[in-house]
Amino acid sequence: MAKKIKALFIDVVKQTVTPIEIKNKFSEYYPLLECQIIEPIYLENSDVIYIDEEGLLCEQEGYFRLKGYPQVYAGHGLVIGTELNKQNEKDDGNCLSTLQDILNLIIFLRPNEVSGDDIEPFFEFIPYN
Repeated sequence: MAKKIKALFIDVVKQTVTPIEIKNKFSEYYPLLECQIIEPIYLENSDVIYIDEEGLLCEQEGYFRLKGYPQVYAGHGLVIGTELNKQNEKDDGNCLSTLQDILNLIIFLRPNEVSGDDIEPFFEFIPYN
């Protein structure tokens, strides 16, 4: 049985970030993100924001951008911890990012605030340090 972890849910419709508890299973992420394929965005502290990988291929109710990241992301997001966050065996995937960390990082966008250039699928190599 999967353990529940502390995560942060990014709701682009309500333009809110909410602390939640969710089972640490990919099958739990899909309905929350309203998608079929997820893609990770790696944060500097080793947390991950999972988003809809196909979000830019269809019209969305909302988008967000992260300060310091070049791309616009479509649809909801889910911030969780990763194996890299584990300091010991008791750590269980809780995100290190606080609510305030994500609020300071995120910029919500409505569909009318996003141009075609912003949502063009984008690919960039980022070196892993």
